[in-house]
Amino acid sequence: MLRESCGVGTLLFALGAVACSFESGSDSGSGSASLGSSASETSDSMSDGPGSDDGSSGGDTADSQSGSDGSAITGDDPGTCEGPCAPDVPSGWDGPFYVAATEGDAAACPEGFPQQDVRFADLVAPDAMCTCACQAVESNCGVDYTLHLTGGCFGDAIGGTLGNGECDPYATLFPLEIFVDSTVTGTAGSCNPTTNDAVPDTSWETAVTVCMAPSGVGECEQGRCAAELPGSFDARLCISQPGEHECPGSGYADRQMSYTGVDDERACSTCECGTEGGECEVAVTGHANGNCTGSSSDLEIGTCDGFDVNTGDYGVSATIENKTPSCTASGGEPVGEATPTGAVTVCCAG
Repeated sequence: MLRESCGVGTLLFALGAVACSFESGSDSGSGSASLGSSASETSDSMSDGPGSDDGSSGGDTADSQSGSDGSAITGDDPGTCEGPCAPDVPSGWDGPFYVAATEGDAAACPEGFPQQDVRFADLVAPDAMCTCACQAVESNCGVDYTLHLTGGCFGDAIGGTLGNGECDPYATLFPLEIFVDSTVTGTAGSCNPTTNDAVPDTSWETAVTVCMAPSGVGECEQGRCAAELPGSFDARLCISQPGEHECPGSGYADRQMSYTGVDDERACSTCECGTEGGECEVAVTGHANGNCTGSSSDLEIGTCDGFDVNTGDYGVSATIENKTPSCTASGGEPVGEATPTGAVTVCCAG
């Protein structure tokens, strides 16, 4: 319902203009419109009409409008954040995320908070388990020899190989001197290393689960409103950056390191054996008869040495004493270490 209220305002004798206004009959006073005008109107020469002390006769603004209940209308009011307020993320950092650190297996992100990554912390890498021992091997020697009719062991020859206690018989039609060239063959005693090395598997004491932090209901005066986690899931609001860095502060000051892999250089040093002794003792003997009995002559090994024989048969024998060396083990110590790789710095809000 409109109510006419034509009032005489300022009478401008020069122009003869009368200002009239129509006001809404509504009790809410939701708005007014100026319908009168003068041929030449200035702000200094005009006076306000009735009920316009606040200067609203020219039209209300959004800030001055009222609702049907008389309250100010300022737009949607989201209210206080129902979850935690995440501080602003500094440049160069990712996040914020919800990060849960658990012993043993990684935690499962709650429904509505998708998993972003799983990393690890607190590497466990025991030293390699090393053993080093030595097994002694007895010497195994023999004698190779050749028989010659001329000094210097030149010309035609016959010969063979002798083991310990063996006798080789020969025959001659007349007395002469036999020349023997002999050498030791086989192997001296040795020490063989024996190992039983094992490198234990690496493990992690802590699993670091990274979950998305969706926006929550409401707003924060500073930072971003994050959705509230279920009470059964223990996690913190954090930011991260690949590599090793100091925390930027700005609300994220609690530093934790997490990793994605391991460079494992653990091993055992070489097991070695010191060998003492083990050289076999060898003697070569020339005999005046074929069964290696009777008179005999010791022959120097490694040179051309002779002995006299009579008409008939003669023989050559060898005595060999094989020796077992003594062995001293060394080495077989844990070396190297396992180091975490793929470092990611995690900084959490207090």
